[in-house]
Amino acid sequence: MKPVIVINIVTPKEGKMDELIELQKKGQRKFAHVPDGWIGGRLHVSHDRRRMVVMLVFETVAQHQAKGE
Repeated sequence: MKPVIVINIVTPKEGKMDELIELQKKGQRKFAHVPDGWIGGRLHVSHDRRRMVVMLVFETVAQHQAKGE
């Protein structure tokens, strides 16, 4: 099976980017300890620091859907 890639584009309120980055890093560290299908993730911040792209990779659709349980 091919992995599932989930991409979210986030635009935080002005002045909240650093707070959002920290929240996202904490969330990724949490997933890092859950081996069931989570392959990894990436966090990208735009040059103007107005948007963030969060990318998560799972082994299957079912494992992605189960992450919220």
